[in-house]
Amino acid sequence: AVPPFVAAGPLEDLLLPVPRCLPQSVVAPPILVWRCKHAHGLFSMFSLALGHALTCEQKGWALIVDWSGDELLYKGPPGEPNLWHAFFQQPAVLV
Repeated sequence: AVPPFVAAGPLEDLLLPVPRCLPQSVVAPPILVWRCKHAHGLFSMFSLALGHALTCEQKGWALIVDWSGDELLYKGPPGEPNLWHAFFQQPAVLV
């Protein structure tokens, strides 16, 4: 489980630590978990997520999008509280 956080500073402050269980030969990118906390429309939420994805791609970070907050206008389907998962797989695999 990912610990909760509140966005209070630059994106670098929101990065998760890299797991220590990875072999030393594997270099995992930092992971940014973005939890949308404001009741935006669906297009605005998607636009914000794409902005974070672009920033993460430019910095070499991985991104996980969490749209499961109770305060959001849209909810995921039954059994899947994260609406982002209804549209996209996480983590994404580049082909």
